[in-house]
Amino acid sequence: MGSDEGGPPEDFESWAQNHWHRLLGIARVVTGDPTLADDVLQDCLVDIYQRWDRISGEGSHPLAYAARIMGSKAANQRRTAWGRRVHVTDDAAILDASGGEETGSIDNRMIVAGALRNLSARQRQVVAMHYLLDMSVADIAAELDQPTGSVTSDLTRARQRLRTDLTGGGDLAHGG
Repeated sequence: MGSDEGGPPEDFESWAQNHWHRLLGIARVVTGDPTLADDVLQDCLVDIYQRWDRISGEGSHPLAYAARIMGSKAANQRRTAWGRRVHVTDDAAILDASGGEETGSIDNRMIVAGALRNLSARQRQVVAMHYLLDMSVADIAAELDQPTGSVTSDLTRARQRLRTDLTGGGDLAHGG
């Protein structure tokens, strides 16, 4: 078994504990909703646990696998009746996975959370994999089984939308 940092093998429980905050941060970015993120992360961890022997081997990247299935699970949740309900969320909680001051001011987190919600689900997933997991476009494309051109396009459009929204040219209040 391998680990995401290339260190000694980890069992599932140790891996989940060591990466909990990072996984929660990815889930919050991918879903754009802290409540849904908790549900998606729990479902994701069940899947990872069931497949741990296959996805934790040498050269594997369980965090990338987690980010990929979080995107699918978030989309599935949104298609259900529960996913169509209106959720009242604390925007700052979307990016506050660590719970500490190092994540920035509440005002800044609320602005970034609003901008992230304006992205499509696929764009949020690609942004999370690229910026939170430091994955290359090629690695993201391989993990998502998508052409690199599609991933590049999603990332470029996401950056453009975020740039517009975060510099005052977008509409953060309406979520898209």
